[in-house]
Amino acid sequence: MTSPAVPEIFDTDRLALRRERARRSGTGFLADLVLGAVVERLDDVTRRFETGLLVDRSPDEAAALSKQLGFRLEAIDAIGLFADRETGATPLDCILWPGGLESLADIPGALVRCRRLLRPDGMIMGAFWGAGSLPALRRIMAAADGETPRVRLHPQVDVRAMGDLLQRAGIALPVIDRDDIVLRYRSFDRLIGDLRGSGLTNVLAGPVAALDRSAVARAETAFEAARDETGQVVETMTLVHFTGWAPDASQPVPARRGSAKVSLRDALSSKP
Repeated sequence: MTSPAVPEIFDTDRLALRRERARRSGTGFLADLVLGAVVERLDDVTRRFETGLLVDRSPDEAAALSKQLGFRLEAIDAIGLFADRETGATPLDCILWPGGLESLADIPGALVRCRRLLRPDGMIMGAFWGAGSLPALRRIMAAADGETPRVRLHPQVDVRAMGDLLQRAGIALPVIDRDDIVLRYRSFDRLIGDLRGSGLTNVLAGPVAALDRSAVARAETAFEAARDETGQVVETMTLVHFTGWAPDASQPVPARRGSAKVSLRDALSSKP
């Protein structure tokens, strides 16, 4: 049976171009924030790793992080998970994915691929900008488009959906949570500049509907109307964190349904 084709949600050529421009600009503090968050959480993992992949990051970043963490990391684009890495290659200890998943059409396929590339009990850890991000920008762009609304911001994955995706991919012991990052802006151009600097602007498939002069004016008006008492516009970015493990017989498993020796009702009603 042939697998259904993955819909072309994103323009992968445009995505690669914008990421490369963002890396050259050196202004991607949002991208740096995601990488820092993953590294910080990795510090809490007691497991020792020797080999791993760093997804959607540059070779220079992989080399620097390898020195910092003390094990070898190979940089690979998410698309390369399907094309560049041989399934029969030596299994990996870990896969780190600090940003980029939010611009991938076939998330289930990528997660399955990650599981197959990991050795038993190997770890996948990452973070991405998820559902709840950019509410102010959504309102501003809706005002800019007026009576002819257009899809300008990417679809977003929330915590529950990510948990379901990890389980569907056969990844064990998934843990998913979120952080809301509050940003403040004094200009619309600075907000867009920060997104552009981290390669987070629109890469949806199809023609790009540029804002004409009147739409830009409406966006600026909406931005002005959104200022708070400090004269700034508050924007929120929701960072979704995830961790999981390739299945292994040594891992704990939930008790079989109905195997409890004492009923929950009896346990709650018993007196100390």
